[in-house]
Amino acid sequence: NRLCNEVAYNLESVKVTQSYGFFEKQWNDINVINANVSTRQRYLVNALTQWAMSMQQLAYVITITVATYAAFEGKMTMGGIIALNILVSRTLAPMTRLSSLFIRWAQVKSSLKGLESIAQGEQDDPITQKKLRRPQLKGHLSLQNVEYSYEKEVDPAIQIGKLTIRAGEKVAILGPNGSGKSTLLKLLSGLYFTQKGEIKCDGLDMRQISERDLRRNINYFTQEVNLFNGTLRQNITFDDTEISDDVIIDVLQQTGLGGLLSSHPHGLDLPIKDGGIGLSVGQKQSVQIARMLLGKHNILLLDEPTASLDPNIEARLIQRLKQFSRDKTLILVTHRMPILELVDRIIVISNSRITADGSRDEILQRIQQVQKKENGS
Repeated sequence: NRLCNEVAYNLESVKVTQSYGFFEKQWNDINVINANVSTRQRYLVNALTQWAMSMQQLAYVITITVATYAAFEGKMTMGGIIALNILVSRTLAPMTRLSSLFIRWAQVKSSLKGLESIAQGEQDDPITQKKLRRPQLKGHLSLQNVEYSYEKEVDPAIQIGKLTIRAGEKVAILGPNGSGKSTLLKLLSGLYFTQKGEIKCDGLDMRQISERDLRRNINYFTQEVNLFNGTLRQNITFDDTEISDDVIIDVLQQTGLGGLLSSHPHGLDLPIKDGGIGLSVGQKQSVQIARMLLGKHNILLLDEPTASLDPNIEARLIQRLKQFSRDKTLILVTHRMPILELVDRIIVISNSRITADGSRDEILQRIQQVQKKENGS
């Protein structure tokens, strides 16, 4: 149940990191443990059943013995002996099944709770739908009359009339908190599907493309970093044996985790607890950045990627991202000015709608003019 709950709670990160194999291995290991436990339980059930049957037979013997002496003394007839035997048999028979029923009921009750929560979730690439395979996406994105609401009764979290982002373009999305920036990234990542309008990737409606291909091509860097129970290496590579330790160490040095790596005796095998307990917010974010830099995605969707990093690490990361995103589509949400060095275009969102869209220098100049007017007033 712990693993099921962990994967279900962190489902977005599991999809984005394509860590299906990593968790499938853990699932198989747990199944082996469960099989051993089930074997011991069956042994216990059999032992209890045999004990109950022995007690039942002993009761028969005692009943017949006592009834026989009573018959010799004229206190009981043969019919009474038979009736007493039937009564004892009917009374003790259910006792032989109680032990197994108690254990089975506990198993069924526990399993049903876990299965119910999983069965209610959405499936990636369900068997009933034949989606298009696109192993390689270029990253040309277009939105037309898009609306998305988290609840039917509330106003849309995002409304986009028309928006086009060319393959390889570098775009920043600015705006106040709660304006819909993160929702837009989730729609572009394919984690959420629009309720109205359409979102296309390379000319195809994203709902037609296999979700596995979307995950393979799109890296969605979330604000909330989710780490899993395991080692530092596993949380970065998810047991991808093609990534060497030297490459991992080099990336960790650039993301600001070099000090943690060198100071801990276990190095890359540093144990990570569920949720990354014991790591700072900045260290968790550095782990997520390392995941991204080791990936081979063509579309990068970054939601506040440097929010918790100190200025020196941020400057180092910006230089690395310049090279890393050179031939990729980059869309980032940020409130920090230094990282805007990576983009050529800025989109401003306010009240769930696009209020400005233009070149970086043009939009920054307009923002400065507005700020001067506000300060002057």
